[in-house]
Amino acid sequence: MGSTVSIAKKVAAYADRAGRPIYVLLESTYEKNCYPHTPRWSAVGFGRATTVIDRIFGLASETCGGMLQGPGGRIQPTSYVRGWLDALAVPHVFRCGSASLEVRERGLAGTIPADKAEAVLSAMTQSGHGDVATRLSTGKRVDLSFVEDAEALLVIATIVASWRFIGHVFDPSREPAAASLGYRPERSAVAPSVSYPGVFRLQTESQRTGIEEIVVMRDGRLMIGEPEYRLMGDCVESYAPLERSHPGYFARYYRGLKAHIEALPILPFSTIVQIDPVKASPGWAKYAAEAAQKIGPMGKTIGEIAADRGLLYAITGSREAVTLTLPDEACEGAELLRV
Repeated sequence: MGSTVSIAKKVAAYADRAGRPIYVLLESTYEKNCYPHTPRWSAVGFGRATTVIDRIFGLASETCGGMLQGPGGRIQPTSYVRGWLDALAVPHVFRCGSASLEVRERGLAGTIPADKAEAVLSAMTQSGHGDVATRLSTGKRVDLSFVEDAEALLVIATIVASWRFIGHVFDPSREPAAASLGYRPERSAVAPSVSYPGVFRLQTESQRTGIEEIVVMRDGRLMIGEPEYRLMGDCVESYAPLERSHPGYFARYYRGLKAHIEALPILPFSTIVQIDPVKASPGWAKYAAEAAQKIGPMGKTIGEIAADRGLLYAITGSREAVTLTLPDEACEGAELLRV
């Protein structure tokens, strides 16, 4: 799978019947492994400020693993988020019309996938839009006004990708600015209270040029967490509520996160690894059972396991089933590092 390359970001906006702004996130991208590299605009988010802020940080999390890049290669989530927030401050006019939708087994723009239809219809009914649910359930194409049916579209957007009901998009900067609808919160007077995950880095000699797992403390239990890039991506995505409540501190938070991760000590090679295959996720049960047979009920140390790449893979993949026991001399450090 190749990376998506982000070329430009714009925001369009309009007001609903009550005058409240609704935002459309528009991004020009191309797929790195598809030629020719022809950027195309598409809608990547739709909703009120709270919803699109969440979406922006969700998109930014993809930069941590390199699945979302810039034309020159890897980009930082901080610069990516900054670009969206700048665009959100001065949006362009969204020419309101209607979204034409139908439930179909297959299809792209203008369709609700059949496997999401039940969720959409249920959400429509529960949110007071039973009439829309009834119309969609007939299997016929339904036109929904971006203004008159705004609330229904906002619900649909929580389940179905926004590009499905916001069709062909062109460079929105052709439209005039809608400055009065911009999202421009003042920087918070105080920084949010934050914490960073991770107490050790699981890094074996055979992994020093590969992905490193971060060891975390959860409910008093030392566990193998996620690979570094995924853990940092999770932290970026989960920061969205803090950006809403304490605007202006994401860059500082991310610098602190990077410094924390880089400073984590290596998990001692004398750490004992034990595995209970019953606790493994369904997709990893087979590997967990094979790993449990290899290491036995008493477990083995990280140092003993490191030479067996297959065993190491099974253990890091079966993280829910793994128990780590530190040597006595490392326990005090782990306690001090808990955050």
